Order: sequence, then C-alpha cells, then structure tokens
Amino acid sequence: MAPFIAAALPSIISAVPDLLKIFKDRGKESSEQYAQAASKVVEIAIQATGAANAQEAAERIANDPSAATLVREAVKGQWFELVDVGGGIAAARDANLKAAGPDFWKQPAFAVACLLLPLVYYVAAMVLQFGDFSQETKAMVVAAIITGVLGGITGFFLGSSVSSRVKDEALIRRG
Repeated sequence: MAPFIAAALPSIISAVPDLLKIFKDRGKESSEQYAQAASKVVEIAIQATGAANAQEAAERIANDPSAATLVREAVKGQWFELVDVGGGIAAARDANLKAAGPDFWKQPAFAVACLLLPLVYYVAAMVLQFGDFSQETKAMVVAAIITGVLGGITGFFLGSSVSSRVKDEALIRRG
C-alpha cells in the first residue's frame, strides 16, 4: 500500500467509524484486497473534501467537522462498492447488459421495471382517485412513488446522484 494512503487512512476511519468493519474483515483477505479497499476509501475522501491529495484530505477531516461529515456521507453513498456485495449497481448494470445486449427492451432490468410500474399505477389510482384518504396520505403516497420506485428505476439506469451531490458540495466549499 502506498505510504500516503496508509498515512491518511486513520483520519478517515476516525471520521467514519463504520469503516472499521470493512478493514477488520479485509484483514482476513489478501493484502492486495486490503490495499484496494484503502485506496478506494482515500479516493472517496479526496473527492468529498475537494482536496488535492490524501494528505490534504486527512488534514481537512481532522480540522473541519463539516469535511468529516461530507466524507461520512460520501462513504455511505458508496458503501456497497466498498464492502463489495456483488459488485454494487455497476455490476448489476453490467450483468443486465450482458444478459441481452444494448437493446433496452430485452434487458432483464427493463422487464422488471415494466412489471413494477402497473403496481405503482394501481396504488396511485386507488389512493388518489378512488380512496377516501386525507391530503397528507395522498402526498405521502405520491412522494413514496416518486422517490422509491421511480427514483430506484432511474438510479439504476442513469446512475446515482449521491456521489454527484457530494462532489458539488465539495466544489462549492472550495469556492
């Protein structure tokens, strides 16, 4: 592992204590896998803080609580990639493309999305049109549909916006 990564890692782990779980488990694996996980964590911290390198990211985390918060959020946004649970959304997208090629209507994810959408329309119609529900309940159902189902489908096909938001916040802070 590069010395600058090893030097920055303790500051990052102190900002995101949940990372201890990853590195505790990684200790049982090869040193190469440990180094890859450490490198990814430091890369996330650099992007989240808007730092030029690992040392600057570690210094910002140590001196600025808002930088530590940004790193925590960025790590949460990429948690499944760090713990390598099946490769995350990127691996799911790759598997989806390999299953049917570039024709989106032949892809398994598109079929699943098409199967879910009628259920969404049914629930929306029942609550909004035919049900005797309060305005708060109707608003809650609409919000759940937009953020949950449609956001999930859009996030899968177009990508997550969590990492984009973290990068934008870092750029704003750098001013």
